[in-house]
Amino acid sequence: MANSRLSFTETRQILDNIAKSFQLMRAVVDGQFAGEATNTFLYAQRYLVETRLRALTSDRGIRDFQPAAESLLGILDTTDSAGSYRLLANYYGPMLRAIVAHHANYDTTYTSFWDWWNTNKAAASNDKVLGEVADLMVAAGINVDPDHCVPPANTKLSTIIFSGSATAAIATVNKLDPLRYKGHTCEIYCVARNAVPDEIVLSLNNAKDSSFAPGTAGTVDFPITILSTQAAGQVMDIPAVAGDTIFDTSDSTLTITSGGKTSDSFIVRVKEYRAAAV
Repeated sequence: MANSRLSFTETRQILDNIAKSFQLMRAVVDGQFAGEATNTFLYAQRYLVETRLRALTSDRGIRDFQPAAESLLGILDTTDSAGSYRLLANYYGPMLRAIVAHHANYDTTYTSFWDWWNTNKAAASNDKVLGEVADLMVAAGINVDPDHCVPPANTKLSTIIFSGSATAAIATVNKLDPLRYKGHTCEIYCVARNAVPDEIVLSLNNAKDSSFAPGTAGTVDFPITILSTQAAGQVMDIPAVAGDTIFDTSDSTLTITSGGKTSDSFIVRVKEYRAAAV
């Protein structure tokens, strides 16, 4: 009888398909990177809680119904789609546990799945599990190997907003866990530019890379040059420092050398590692 075990290519294609399916569902649930819009589940639930319920006149009706509605809004209204992961992991968890068990000799931690992945992957750099799948695996109780996983595409790490030529504020949105994924590239996404933009030379200081343990302060500086030609909606890679990239900017400050203007606004985010596909 022929060996019926899935090949590595087939397995990666299935996982990529799950990642794409999840991206599509998450976009409908909470807007994904594009943000909450009027056609998302999150918007509809927020409208229900914050508009419809406030217009009700029945105290008993509010008492009986509001806690359940507020609970669902609380699940969904979270940073970077965390609520969507909790909601949708119920649907994707069984599929992921099945495919991982297929290669894991049914061990309880699924560790041998990563041994199989490491043995069978090609030398090509794109043979990593996409972050949407890695996060769903964790939600489904599956251990992940950070050496074989990358963060979800377009995860926001921080915002940089200018209020003057040499004045900008950085605010952390998310932190990446180096025990969950590695191997990504960061980029700077342009939200808006001044009407006549200049080249901006800055340094994102005291960031953490993959080597930093929890509770330790960031010390790595990332120099960034934003071209005058970068317009809203465009991206530029942030060069690695000593072969590593940004995981956490919670300790970071900015040094602005030149070029910033009021209304210049950017997002530091994870670059798409490999397009998920159906």
